[in-house]
Amino acid sequence: MVSRTFTLEDGDFGTKFDSDSNSGVGTARFAMREITAEIVAAGSVTAEVDLGSEGKEWSALPLTWHFRDRDGSLHVVDIQPSYTEGHFMVSLRGDINGTHAGVLALDGFLLRVVVIGAAAADS
Repeated sequence: MVSRTFTLEDGDFGTKFDSDSNSGVGTARFAMREITAEIVAAGSVTAEVDLGSEGKEWSALPLTWHFRDRDGSLHVVDIQPSYTEGHFMVSLRGDINGTHAGVLALDGFLLRVVVIGAAAADS
């Protein structure tokens, strides 16, 4: 088992917006050599996010996050994990304003990724 923690920065996220549906997605991609072809085929990868407690409180992903931006506007975004060989991704999905605000709000928060080998995943 391997655990790595990343500090999320708004610059980590690439964003795509669809003005026709008023939806957006912001995705951050992290290189993780620990996610091998063997892990993808038979292991497990999980993730948690710390939304500002400095490592004291973690929430498992995926997560629907309700938050207020600096102006006090309420937003809802879905934080979704995914992975491929060599990479871990975290995506924020919501309406355009919520996705943009979520990317900015996550700046400085923590992401913990746990990679579990096939033998441990079968136990």
